[in-house]
Amino acid sequence: MPVVLACAASVGCGDNGTITPTPLGIGQQALNSPLITLRVSFEAGSVDDPDGKHGLNALTALMIGQGGTGRLTYEDVTSTLYPWAASIGTQYDKETTTVIGEVHRDHLESFYEIFLDLIVSPRLDPADFERNRDFLTNAIVSTLRGNDDEELGKQTLNVLLYEGHPYEATEMGTERGLGAIVLDDVRTFHAERYTAANMRVGVAGGYPDGFLARVERDLAVALPPGAPAQRDIPGPRALEGIELLLVEKDAIATAISMGFPIDVTRSDDDFYPLMVANSYFGEHRTFNGRLMNQMRGLRGLNYGDYSYIENFVQDGGSTFPVPNTPRRQQFFSIWIR
Repeated sequence: MPVVLACAASVGCGDNGTITPTPLGIGQQALNSPLITLRVSFEAGSVDDPDGKHGLNALTALMIGQGGTGRLTYEDVTSTLYPWAASIGTQYDKETTTVIGEVHRDHLESFYEIFLDLIVSPRLDPADFERNRDFLTNAIVSTLRGNDDEELGKQTLNVLLYEGHPYEATEMGTERGLGAIVLDDVRTFHAERYTAANMRVGVAGGYPDGFLARVERDLAVALPPGAPAQRDIPGPRALEGIELLLVEKDAIATAISMGFPIDVTRSDDDFYPLMVANSYFGEHRTFNGRLMNQMRGLRGLNYGDYSYIENFVQDGGSTFPVPNTPRRQQFFSIWIR
């Protein structure tokens, strides 16, 4: 097989509460929990960035998660959330962007008002625009290229696998693309992509009865109705044998990523036996995999050796992936560090 190598109805659920699926999302109510998490996911990702303006989706997401509302500046939002120990942020990927809020139930009503306003009518302040664009640009120029060789290797593999494909650019965009974006681009993108038709809602924790339906109703009324706007995505290019791309840097360590596209996603029955096989081979940051045992344990060659059957972004300090980043196309990869 060609390989690319790159271096550089409600149902009870016990103590966990009650799971309630709805046409627009899902809720898991656990009344014994004092915390509440809200997630609103939109079918908007870096694949929707216009040509020449890669980074527009990420910048729009930051103008929500790191911006203000119509009546509150970004500084007002952060100073209000701080004493509540609450947070609002966004995560952006190839095909989805998710707005995430976490709060203690004692502050739910006031928090929810801010959360809703950020999604529906973000402030889009010029100063916030410049700050967030600078953040993304520095993340690419200074962090990715300069200081994070492991992630640079992964992104290099992505470029090889998806050359000429909507997945090719990083989720953050490109330095040139970010420089071409103006505030009106963000305003237009938000109006076109953040619509009721592109929305899914998830709520978990100790929220009151009827709250999930209220969130769905409020967003459906306040957002533009829109229409489902999932972009058609071509298949990845055919690989030509073993392809190799080296990124040379003055560094004492080497990060290696290798892999190839696969036509299996979580929607396929084959995903689950493949997941078991991958666990045997080399699950993320675990010591039970054959890769880790043979390369580090037996031979002491390097620090870590893991394999993946889909794009993997680590969730904090855990061994699990960040949720809510689905993709219609995936790839198998091995990460050697």
